[in-house]
Amino acid sequence: MESFKLVVEKRTLFGKKAKRLIRTGSIPANIFGKNIASQSIQVKLDTLTKIYKKAKKTHLVYLSLDKKDTPVLIQNIQKDPISNLFMHVDFRKMDLTQKIETHVPVVVIGDLDVVKSGEADVILLANSLMVSCLPTEIPDKIEVSISELPGIGAEVKVKDLPTFSSFVFVDEPEKTVVQISAAKKEEIIVPVVAAEETSAEGALGVEPMAEGARPVVAGEKKEEKKEKNK
Repeated sequence: MESFKLVVEKRTLFGKKAKRLIRTGSIPANIFGKNIASQSIQVKLDTLTKIYKKAKKTHLVYLSLDKKDTPVLIQNIQKDPISNLFMHVDFRKMDLTQKIETHVPVVVIGDLDVVKSGEADVILLANSLMVSCLPTEIPDKIEVSISELPGIGAEVKVKDLPTFSSFVFVDEPEKTVVQISAAKKEEIIVPVVAAEETSAEGALGVEPMAEGARPVVAGEKKEEKKEKNK
């Protein structure tokens, strides 16, 4: 398992003043852990960003503070909603002799004929799984192979995954991780186009007049009745 080293400093700015750190290229951070008091620190944003791209939340990072290295995992991260840059981060101190429980990302590998043909889709129902292990043995990822699955309707549950000597799964054995589902076909709607020979009257629901017919003018019938009475 690869590890990384990150130089940090004690933080002297707190509250609203902590925002000044960002102008200097640093962000506020904390170190926390079991049986230790939370410690406020600051870390260079560019260095942290580079390390996080590789370490994520599953690799040990050694924080160098006052010439002392502390093994930690990157935990809670707060990002700016507009720039997506880190605004604050928490580091969880690790006891390398004690097992911990942590989430590990799931990655689907392999292929299936019904998926290649477009008849089925691969549905990832668990983006990560909880494992128990020593901090030095956290796996980078959990690989789930679909190559040997029978086809549509097949599932991979936690109990179906390979076992490892370095870690054990904490999730329930019956938890479904991956599912092969029939692909949803898009419904094609064909617009109804009125025939070109349809008259304007027919389009409005009015019966077309017979050839040679004369339209009836309002009040015409009343005048005809008055002439008969005379």
